[in-house]
Parts: sequence; C-alpha cells; structure tokens
Amino acid sequence: MKDNYRLISNLSSLAKLFELCIIGCLEMLDLDLILGKGQHVYRKSHGTNTTVTSVISKIVSTLNDGNIALCYWADLTAAFDLLRKEVNFDIIIKKEIPVFLVGIIFQYLNDREDFVQIGNFRSCV
Repeated sequence: MKDNYRLISNLSSLAKLFELCIIGCLEMLDLDLILGKGQHVYRKSHGTNTTVTSVISKIVSTLNDGNIALCYWADLTAAFDLLRKEVNFDIIIKKEIPVFLVGIIFQYLNDREDFVQIGNFRSCV
C-alpha cells in the first residue's frame, strides 16, 4: 500500500490563472541551463519514453565502444518531500532563475497549510 499520498488541492480560478502565468514564465527560460539536458521531467515533449530512449542509447553506445555498461536504479518518488522548502529555493536561486520570479513563487507557496476536511471535521495541520 502506498504510504505517500499527494494532496488534491482545490484552487480558486484566480490561483489557477496565477499558476499558469508562473508556468508560462518558467517555460520561457532555457531549461537546458536550469535542469540539464539529462533531465526529462518538467519539460514539454519529455517523459518516461524519452528517458528510456536516452538510457538505451547510452547503453548501446557504451557497449559498441567495447565498454561495460552498468545501471543504477533508485526510487526517488518522495525525495522532493524530504527537502526543506528553504533548501529547494536555494537550489532554484543558484540555477539562474530570475530573483523576482523566485520571490513570487516563494511568497505564493510560503505559509501554506495542508489538511483534510470531511464535513465539519478537519485533520491536524
């Protein structure tokens, strides 16, 4: 049974519009500089299929050169959840994302509370 469920957030129309604007700003940045060419997540036209194709291509190239190919697989599904928010923003700032945009994202995500509500009952924060 999965022990790390993601929250489903009910956002207002204004919040959804704001997030689309932020995503639009981020998409205009050079993602190769920010994420690196080997990163396939969070990019348009990239996903598991391009990841697998890239790995297979590197393996075949390595074997064709007469070398041994080794692979290491790790489940990092919840790795992002283990980092403190401040650490994540320090990493973002170092990746040349404009400071004003980092500030906007930080203020938008700062001091949020997650809880589950069923009827009048609300879980602990």
